[in-house]
Amino acid sequence: MGKGSRKKPKFGFNPKVPKLKVTKPQIAQREIDTCADLYFSNGDVVSTHLLITAAHEILAAIDKKILKTGMFFDHAEQYVKPELLEEYRSLMKTPSIRV
Repeated sequence: MGKGSRKKPKFGFNPKVPKLKVTKPQIAQREIDTCADLYFSNGDVVSTHLLITAAHEILAAIDKKILKTGMFFDHAEQYVKPELLEEYRSLMKTPSIRV
């Protein structure tokens, strides 16, 4: 086969397809909405967990860089009894999915 006879890949970038412009908060919202749909329709638990984790990461980064108000986890001492605070933080960091 010569240089000009290479097959083009079936998948990949297609300049004819218009770009989808979405912001990071819009992405997080879509992930949360899809996660809720999956959760309430007894969808795949791993996908549900991954979607909500991805949304949380986006929102945490926005909070850290722009809002600087802190996420719930950062203010847990206002809502969780002092004697349960360490256990709460430990549980929040522990994956709850057992497949």
